[in-house]
Amino acid sequence: MGPWPFNFKARRIIIPIIALGLPSLLVTLSFLCINTDLRSSSATQTQPVPRDGRRPTIPNIVHYVHLIPEPQGKIQFELKHFISIYSASLYFSPDVIYIHTDATNDEVMRARTSDEASDKWPRLILNLPQVVVHYVTAPDYARNGQKICNLENKSDFIRAEVVYELGGVYLDWDVHPLRDFKPLREAGFTNVVGLQKDDLVNSGCFMAIKKSEMMRLWVEYEHIVYDGGWITHAVMLLTDLSRTLAMIPHEVLILERYALAPSSWERDDAQSLFGSHSKAQALHPGAAGPHRPAITLATAEMLWKAARASSREEWEKDYSSSYALHAFNNIERDHPLEDFDKITLQYVLSRQSNFARAVYPAVRHAVEAVTRKLVAVFVPISIVGLIGSIIYLWTPSIRNIDVQNIKNSLSYKSNCQESKLSELAVETFNSTYTHGHGIYANGYETSYVPGTEDVFLMIKTGASVLWQRFPIHIATTLPQLPHFAVYSDAPDVVAGIPVIDILNKTGQITMDSPQYETYRQQKTLLSQHANIELWEANINGAWNLDKYKNVPMVAHGYRTFPTAKWYIFMDADTYILWPNMMRWLSSINHDDLLYMGSVTYAGRNSPFVHGGSGVVMSGALVRSTFGKEPDLGSAYEVYAKGRCCGDSVLAQAFKDRGVFPVLSGDNYPNVSWRFQGGFCCEDQADIPANVRHNKQNWCEEITTFHHVTPHDISQLYEFEQKFPREQPILFKDVYHEFVMPYLQDGRRDNWDNLADIREYPESLNPKQVERDEEWRKEHPKQSKPPILNYDSYENCSALCRKWEELGKKQLDGNKTFSSFWFLERIRNIRDSSGCDPVNAAPEEGAFFRQQAEEASKKNLPEVVV
Repeated sequence: MGPWPFNFKARRIIIPIIALGLPSLLVTLSFLCINTDLRSSSATQTQPVPRDGRRPTIPNIVHYVHLIPEPQGKIQFELKHFISIYSASLYFSPDVIYIHTDATNDEVMRARTSDEASDKWPRLILNLPQVVVHYVTAPDYARNGQKICNLENKSDFIRAEVVYELGGVYLDWDVHPLRDFKPLREAGFTNVVGLQKDDLVNSGCFMAIKKSEMMRLWVEYEHIVYDGGWITHAVMLLTDLSRTLAMIPHEVLILERYALAPSSWERDDAQSLFGSHSKAQALHPGAAGPHRPAITLATAEMLWKAARASSREEWEKDYSSSYALHAFNNIERDHPLEDFDKITLQYVLSRQSNFARAVYPAVRHAVEAVTRKLVAVFVPISIVGLIGSIIYLWTPSIRNIDVQNIKNSLSYKSNCQESKLSELAVETFNSTYTHGHGIYANGYETSYVPGTEDVFLMIKTGASVLWQRFPIHIATTLPQLPHFAVYSDAPDVVAGIPVIDILNKTGQITMDSPQYETYRQQKTLLSQHANIELWEANINGAWNLDKYKNVPMVAHGYRTFPTAKWYIFMDADTYILWPNMMRWLSSINHDDLLYMGSVTYAGRNSPFVHGGSGVVMSGALVRSTFGKEPDLGSAYEVYAKGRCCGDSVLAQAFKDRGVFPVLSGDNYPNVSWRFQGGFCCEDQADIPANVRHNKQNWCEEITTFHHVTPHDISQLYEFEQKFPREQPILFKDVYHEFVMPYLQDGRRDNWDNLADIREYPESLNPKQVERDEEWRKEHPKQSKPPILNYDSYENCSALCRKWEELGKKQLDGNKTFSSFWFLERIRNIRDSSGCDPVNAAPEEGAFFRQQAEEASKKNLPEVVV
């Protein structure tokens, strides 16, 4: 039965009867109804996708959000809001309709009982039988530090949270249901969304099971991507998540535009929807109506032919395929229309517009409900009133129930608490893909390294290499720490992880400069929804953009997690051994102003920390700079234009504030050795096989590797798992894993061990001195003779008296390299190191011996090297 929506004279007839005993009954039954709804709600909250083959069902719960513009303000509703919620009540027959609001308890009670004409629609809405009011606190800040100013944006955060916690259907107040959503709720998908006119997912009408993966990601990532705009954190993020997860069976159903949003916010569509046609006839009885009972396939063709044959106005839209009509709220404010003022009861009942004809069945049902209400209530009123009085006197616990108890019984409680910016980091900020049992959302185990709860990791990449470099970190790096963000020069989503366009706030002058040509090309391509990888589009010049990222990236990292003890950033082709990193950082005071990594120079007096090798900044340093200067993130745009790289720009920002990179010394020994991939000294390399080993670093810890491929990262991750986390990984361990098995005593042809990366003095080769004298006589105008140390195997072997790295095979086809190693000298280094005793049996070359053994077992020829 519907509610009692209109004031008729007949209503006064039953007032004396109600006064005899019904007031107590109404109080009792209303609270009983609420508690029943809550228990029903709890019972119908569906579980995650079952494993027994049954498909998930979205609970029949409806959510609205209504925030008050002013503190202690009044609840204000109009007829259009009543039409929306009454339609949901009529067509869905939901277990409960939640109105999530920040209105005070006193205001809710006042609006429910007010007889003022201005409170007519609030009273009717709040007294609908399924409605439960749930108090929420509207968030003032996203967890990235961005202030949330508009009520609409605050509503975006609340709607995502309540649907995640309870499951069900969310409706904006300007969404008008036209039929039951049951076929969609029971379609077997954990989430159902619909497109709008711009082919983005509509965030005003969607549904999901309780704690669905898409809703969890939305709740977590809207705090990361929120930038103060209207759609970045809502429509755009929901679109990216929906399209990404739609590839998973039964995860997301994306409906075509006409299912939920057949109209739009544009003026022409608004005019077509709301414009009145005064000469139009009333809706023909045989016309296809928006609210039909479920039909069978056998009758579908007959109904279709009947609809086609019926009398229909030329302007009339057919909403028979629509489940809801999103009549965007901005039309009345932003698009003054012809022949339309506002939605009134007369406007709807006259049925002279598409909107009126669409919602007419629900409004007519509400009008006719008055008569049904009178008949249903008048006859049993005396008996019911007496029973109600008895129940009221017999159950005092029901009398004493209050709104706070109702709120406490809800399984959902808002996480949006009033907080200052400095307190935003109390909650885990990021896209932590972890659940309570520690399972990564993508299927990977999470096992956070101790201490990483105080670290914020920034991964820097570019749109042209994102998909080649970043995905491997989802299975290797990210499960090891809870707080991270990914930055690039174009927005994207990888497996549900948002990629932040850190250049989107660049000033207009810089944005229009030639160095941003690549950025503009990428943006144009993405805006056209081109289904193409950016690297396939032959867009060049990404390096010109990279130098603009570091400073705003650190600024964003601070806003996101302002209380972190350590801020670390790396490139996407870098890998960090996190147990080693955290063991080292635990021995250092994060309250000191520290800027550490592989130090290199942009000039004699311009040291900076090489970004690709990994950069470590103490929380004290970041807070004393970016924390005290909110505009620092954009302060070095002009300076960056003339610099080579972003890590040197960041170093200049610190230098201007009196902070320089930490050099290796007594207080911080061997800092640079830990970070592989920089240019500070000859002891550094990139990939594990090329690490420079020597007597000094053999027993030292190694922390990062740069210029690694996804395959390198996978090997490093598997290598790392062999060690207990409390056991340091040393340079000698890298040698044992990636170098030692592949060495052989003596000469190896067709192999370049990169020994020529060092320059040797001519005096080491006696023959070289004679050659140089002869060459100078023949070339008197040239001062520097060629170095012929590598013109033969003999000359090279005469010079090669220092340990070199493994190297790699020469593949250019134009030169033939031969290499050899002094294995006895390597064993001496190991034996004298104190951490790597040498076994009696030679360990070097194990790989080749294993190959030879396997070949002999299979009676195959031995491997020739």
